Amino acid sequence: MTDRTAPQRPVKRGRGKKIPQLRLHPNGQWYIPKRVHGRRRNFYFGKDETAARERFLRELPDILADRQPVTADASRVTVLELTDRFIIAQEERFRAGDIGIREFDDLRRAALAFRTWAGEDRLAADIPPLDEYRTHLKRRMQLTSFNRYVTKTKKMLRWAYKLKPRPLLTVARHEDDALAKAKQKHVKRERREMEDEHGMPIYSPQECRLQVIAACEAEEWNILSFVLLGLNGGMGQSHISDLPERKLDFAKLYVDWVRTKTEELFQLTVWPVTAEAIRKAMAIRPDTVCDDAKGLLFRTRCGHAWVREFFEDKDGTIGEVAPNDEIGTAHRKFEAKLTVTEPDSRGGLVTRPMKRKKRAFYALRRTFATIGNDTKDKDAVRRIQGQDLTGMDPHYVRAIPIERLRAVTDYVHRTLFACDPNELTLENLVEKLGAIDPKPPEEQPAATADVQPVTETT
Repeated sequence: MTDRTAPQRPVKRGRGKKIPQLRLHPNGQWYIPKRVHGRRRNFYFGKDETAARERFLRELPDILADRQPVTADASRVTVLELTDRFIIAQEERFRAGDIGIREFDDLRRAALAFRTWAGEDRLAADIPPLDEYRTHLKRRMQLTSFNRYVTKTKKMLRWAYKLKPRPLLTVARHEDDALAKAKQKHVKRERREMEDEHGMPIYSPQECRLQVIAACEAEEWNILSFVLLGLNGGMGQSHISDLPERKLDFAKLYVDWVRTKTEELFQLTVWPVTAEAIRKAMAIRPDTVCDDAKGLLFRTRCGHAWVREFFEDKDGTIGEVAPNDEIGTAHRKFEAKLTVTEPDSRGGLVTRPMKRKKRAFYALRRTFATIGNDTKDKDAVRRIQGQDLTGMDPHYVRAIPIERLRAVTDYVHRTLFACDPNELTLENLVEKLGAIDPKPPEEQPAATADVQPVTETT
């Protein structure tokens, strides 16, 4: 009888996973690099080589299985490990789109500040009283920043306490009342004292006109477009940089966009002079277009976006956040060259530099909001600025007529430039706006020896 059994084929053996080796990082810690979900990630094990190898062997199965390593005993967790794992977890949340880049940067800064204060080699269970950390922060920053650091630090401590399957903290330190935020009345008092010392963080109509005139005379079309967009629609640096070219309708002079930060509608009517300045800026754009500037209305002379959110380090982790606000930098250099001539208390004119502390490009957004508030149409102002409507309106108000938006922007234009939007163009801008503001006094020629004073005779 013939044997019909098929011959057995040799079993193909899959290629096993390559076990990474410990390396010494320039920061002094032992680590291994590994790709997790297509991205390179570093796993750190501390500065002591013996302890790092023991921890490496203990956590290796979780690392090879693309799982978050679980610490065997929470009582042995150091501040360095707690903050490192918190930062890695928040970076993963950012990559997944759960939080924004600024939120991640605030959380990372708070974690690094806490590590510096507590000491990276200290056990997390032996963290000093948090009222000392509160005093430490309060001495080094303003109350607005202080409240932000307190909130982010509490988030880190709560994350460490509620981490599954094994927490990194056994005590709910985030519920400690010693780490409390500053009261709102103290924040308001600090803000009022700052405004009394440096002035309100807005531009006067005269200062706005001088910026527009100077940019037009110097043919700085990018700067002129940025300033006009800030005054026309309260747009900040990131709004201007992220504005897609297809969202600006030059025929209707209308922008219909979704704000990247909040996913709120960003709708405004554009002044004719703003559209002219943007066309001039588009004419001088470089032909080179980098990946971060594809489809954008503005780009730098190198082809990049004017504001890039963050840079990645060589190992794939997020490096510096918002490192190149080119719009703010260009505006600071431009503003530093300008002076303002104003009437003084004696009835004469005095000249002072336009640039002053605690005021930068974002003050144009506050200027628009302050003037637009006089129209009493707060919903139109908020829609122009890309902000959420108040109360239950976001659920029921589906559209705001373009006539209401145009009424707000036209009122701002008349307040700043003392004319209707259709009357102002780039050709007559310098002449029209230059006739509004006071001129500096001309120097009188000194009296010569042959000129005799006239005296009255009795």
